[in-house]
Formats: sequence, C-alpha cells, structure tokens
Amino acid sequence: MQNNNSLETYGEDASCQEGAKRKPSAEDDLPRLGLRHVLGFNGKIVNGLVVHPLGKHVIYAVGRQVIIEEIVGPCKGKQHMLVGHLEPVSSLAVSGDGQFIVSGQMNAIRESRSPVLLWDWCSRRKIMDRKLHKETTIALVFTCSSRYFVSLGGPDDGELALWDTTEKCPQALKCAQVGRVGASTVIKASHVDQSMFVSFGACYGRIWKFDRDTNKLTYSELLFGSSARKIICAEIADKDNSYPPRIFCGTSSGTVIVFNGDSGVLITEIFSPSFPMGVTALTYTRMLNDNTYCMLVGTGEGRVNYYTFHFEKKGNKCSAKMALYSDSHVWQDPQCSSVTSISKIGVGQQFYVGVHQSQMYRFSLVPWNAQLLRTCSNTTINQVAFARGTDELLVTAEPEKVRVFNLKVMLEVRRFVRSGRDCKSLCVRHDGTHIMTGWDCGDILVLGFEPKGLGLQILYRIDNAHRQAVSCMALTAASEKLVTGGEDFFVSVWRLVDDLDLRGRRLRQGLRVFHFVDQKGPITCLRIAADDKRCVCSSLDGTAAVYDLITGLRLQLFSWTCGLSCVALCQTDLQAVTSSSDGRLQWWDMVSGHWLRELQGSSSGGVCSIDTEPTCRQLVATGGDDRLIKIWRIDEGTVCHVGEGHSDTITMVKFGPCGSVLLSAAKDGSVCIWDVPQEKM
Repeated sequence: MQNNNSLETYGEDASCQEGAKRKPSAEDDLPRLGLRHVLGFNGKIVNGLVVHPLGKHVIYAVGRQVIIEEIVGPCKGKQHMLVGHLEPVSSLAVSGDGQFIVSGQMNAIRESRSPVLLWDWCSRRKIMDRKLHKETTIALVFTCSSRYFVSLGGPDDGELALWDTTEKCPQALKCAQVGRVGASTVIKASHVDQSMFVSFGACYGRIWKFDRDTNKLTYSELLFGSSARKIICAEIADKDNSYPPRIFCGTSSGTVIVFNGDSGVLITEIFSPSFPMGVTALTYTRMLNDNTYCMLVGTGEGRVNYYTFHFEKKGNKCSAKMALYSDSHVWQDPQCSSVTSISKIGVGQQFYVGVHQSQMYRFSLVPWNAQLLRTCSNTTINQVAFARGTDELLVTAEPEKVRVFNLKVMLEVRRFVRSGRDCKSLCVRHDGTHIMTGWDCGDILVLGFEPKGLGLQILYRIDNAHRQAVSCMALTAASEKLVTGGEDFFVSVWRLVDDLDLRGRRLRQGLRVFHFVDQKGPITCLRIAADDKRCVCSSLDGTAAVYDLITGLRLQLFSWTCGLSCVALCQTDLQAVTSSSDGRLQWWDMVSGHWLRELQGSSSGGVCSIDTEPTCRQLVATGGDDRLIKIWRIDEGTVCHVGEGHSDTITMVKFGPCGSVLLSAAKDGSVCIWDVPQEKM
C-alpha cells in the first residue's frame, strides 16, 4: 500500500505536465473551428454508452471527445462536446446523481501515464486532469455515493485506484492482480454500499472495501473453486434490500457465475442457456421475490435478452435457472456484433444498447422491441462526397460499404454492402440520382436508389476498369464524362452513354475515351476544372499531370521530390495546390507549369487531403497525420483557423457545395462537421 505522498506524486496535474513537456506550436493562438456535430460512436468501449440519471441525455465517446447528446425534447439530437483528451478515450462513467462524468484515455506512447479527467455536469467543464495509470485506463466506475470513483489500469499497469471527487486526487492505490496471471479487466461498484466494489480478471476476482478513516483499501478473494473462467462483465444485485448481495458474472465461455457478495463463495454456475461467444453485458433491473432476479443480458453474438434468474436451495447446494421473461424474446443484432453496453433509462422500462460495430439501439421492455438509433463506421473512411447543390446529403466510401447520410437529421438513410471488397472512391451525379463507386478489384459500380427499399442497387457496372484499385474519380459538371485514376498508374476518361440494345431495351454503359499512362506511381487524387476541359492528377511518384479532356493531350507535368498525396484547384482554376508525404504544400501555375511557392502544411507527418472552399475559392482546408484541420488563406499563405477533434489520421476533408459546412473523416471512422469561418479573405 502506498502512502498519500506517493499518490499525490502519481496524481500530478496532467495539464501542468503537458505544458512543461509540449513544445509551443504556431497553431496554439489561432482561432478554433466550431464543431457543429460528430457522426460517430465508439462501440468498442465497454460500458461506453451511458444514459444520464435524469434520462434526458446519453453520454458516449468518439475519438478524443466525450459527447453529451440530448435524447428528448425539442433539441433532440443536439450535441455538446467535452474536449480535453489528447488521445482516444478508452473508458468513461457517470455518477449516480449525474453530477460528474469521468473519462480515461489510451496513450500511444508506451510507459507514459494516462490522464483521468473529471467533468462537472452542470458547467460542462473539466475540473480535474491527473495522470496515474501507465498507457491506458481500461475501466472506470463511480461508487453509489458519487463522491468516490474507481479507476483500473491496463495490463502494463495492473493498479487499481480510488479517487475522491472533492479532493480531486487518488486516495488509495493497490495492485489489482498480485501473484496472478493476466490483468484485471472488470470493475463494478455496489448500488447501496459506497465503500464496496469488485474487480475481476481471468479466473479470479476480489471484493474490495474502502476505509474512509484510514484511506486504505482491503480485499478478500472470491472463491472460484473448480470453475476456471475468464470474467467479461459483472453486476451486483443489491438494490432491493437483498441479503446477502449476489454478484453475477458473465464469462467468455458463455456461462453466468454467481457469487455471495459477503463471503465471496461461489453459489452456482449457470450453463443453460449457453452463449458460444460469451456473456458480455449484464444489467440488473429488479427482484420478483427473494429468489428471483431480473437481468438484461448481452452476448458476444449480438443478442439482447431479458432473463429471470430463479434460485433454489436444496440442503447445502444452491442451483439457478435462467428463463426468458414473459412477453420478451431474444433479439439479435443483424451484424452479430458483440454487445458492449446496456444502460437503463430510469428504472429500466427502456434502455440503450451499444454494440462493438458502433450501432446504437433503444429498447423497450413492454412491449419488447428495439429501435435502431444510429449506425456509425468503425473502419477507415476512404472517400466522402456531397450531392451537388446541397450540404445535407453525404455519401461515404468504406471497406465493404457505401453509406448515404442525411445531415439534416444526422442519420444514415441508405446503404450498399459488397462483402469482401473495399470501396476506395466515389462521386455523385449532378442530379443526385447515381453514385459512381470505385473498388479495390478495379471495378466501377454505378449505384441508384431502390424505389421500394432503403438500400442502393447496381444500375450498371464497368468491370475491370483498372487492373488494380480505382483510387480516385471525378465527374464533369453535366455528368457526361467520368475520369478515374487507379493504383495501376493509369488515368482513364469514360463517356457515360444511354443506348438501346438489339431488343430495344435501355442500355447504360461507360465507353473509354482516353487512357493516360504518363505517371509511374499510383494515382492518389484528381480534380476537374470548372470548364470541364482540364483535369489534374497527383501520383505517389511525385508528379501531378494536367490533361486536356477534349483532345486527350497532356498539358503540364509538375514534379516534386517525394510522393504527392492529393491535389486541389484554386484561384478560378489558375493554380493547383498539392501536398506531399513530407507534410509540405506546393502551389503551381496551371498555365505555365511553374512552381509558385511552398508552405509547411504539417509539422508531424503528411497532409492526406486538401479541399477548396467552393463559393469564393479563397480558403483551403487541409488534414492529415497531425489530426488537425487547418484553414488557409490562399493569398497570404497563412493558417487562419484550426480544428481539433480527431484521434486518428484524417483521411478526407471536404467543403459542402454551399460552403456552409466543412466535413472531415478519419481512419477510426469518425466524421466531424465543422462551421466554415465567415471571414473569407
């Protein structure tokens, strides 16, 4: 047991440490972009979807931010972002009275200490920022009094700490797995005893007690007997004056183990029904009588069930049976994604469920039904595109999927799934009826909206358009020509025609008009000029080529010392701006081909995406490995605004066609929607 002096040393103010270690940046004093909304939900965080005790908000994490979203009332869907983490949020918890939110993060640097942040609910402000655990804080839980909360470090840390929200520092610190193999991964607090909580790992568990007079943590071992199980989740059933309290544990083998909360003795292990992918979430609702408990159960195969646990004692032995509650049935996530969070609204007549693949559901017990609230991506977003003339219709290209979002209601409205394939690029026809998509197998699929469904259907296709992945594409203003670039180093121009076949049926097809082979590396980005006569293509061989779409001739070839990741047109298409893997931006004259200037776009890593503000074309947005959105004034060559919010490499930045929003997407699947600065100079 460490003394309080050592605890204070470990619990130093993280903001002070960061200020001492982090070098001042040129972007520190710049105005921040206003973050309007975040499309995302990190379903991988265990218990990472929490309904506030008042029942009007839901709290969850996206990247480096903790999101508070209203779920009732006229402002339903409105978000408030708690910004303070420098790395992805790994855990969060809400106090029983709703006064505090606590969140932990996962550090990318080994051996570095992870900060624990405490937030005040009313002011939405950070009131504590202290480092304690090595690398990551994998679990957090408040005690029933809301004055104390418990944090659990990761495998390289192995320590468990009890914090005081009044003192804003850890009061006690102990190793969570002395003499054991495997780290503790689960903590759960009592609902009635403010000094009691439990922790679990692989084949072991402990009941902890906190002495407030001496600030000491003591524990007693749970007696597993011959039941060697890895515990994934736990719940303490002690709300309804049940004595002794019973501790329910979900295991990786699909069984439920029940312990006596006082003695730590194993009461029973329930084998039927069995869940092959494990029991991943347990939430206690109520007792029907002294021997019957009601529990919400989530499983690794994506099932959510409402079960009764009935205990029968015969002599010295106790057995239990699980049965579905009356008028309920087994529900399963269509993607069979593991359930990671179950959070009740009030007494539990309704509850929220989060799954590993970032879906969010709202359930009702009577009648038993589920409503899909949100679908979010948990994989890399390769490309985004807006429908022309509106900032409200967004299309994303992802591994195996193409999604269509309505940004007015912030919901996914259409989806196309192609298993085993990766959608690398896309663009939208000028009238919004077709979506051109390029895939990693070299095919081009033209998608349309199903008239009687909520999906997308293939209207026609161009097979083997490229030998390798179709990495980028763009349409002319009237959607008569499609220009595509591939990882096979080629650029092709296609004429999209409607014709009749020999039987008089309508035939849509793409005919290759030109085929450019000047570049010696994968094509990374291409843009078409406003007059539809020229296009510019960047490549990883360090060149950017300008082609005439009328004659099929190459007009210019810009060359740089390292690979170019993207290109954009500005100044009424008289200039092109490219970004390279060394983080620098280059401006080129489209007519003469001369290099104009060079700027440092990123001090850490490359710039992955560039886009030009469409209405006045005087602002350029960039994003990349430094996870920052930067708005540049073209004439001055200076950064005027910075946006912080992503926790992974930014893969795309895109201005809305009307110029009112800026959208950014990252490798972790999060999408941020920013307000465009009103100053356009």
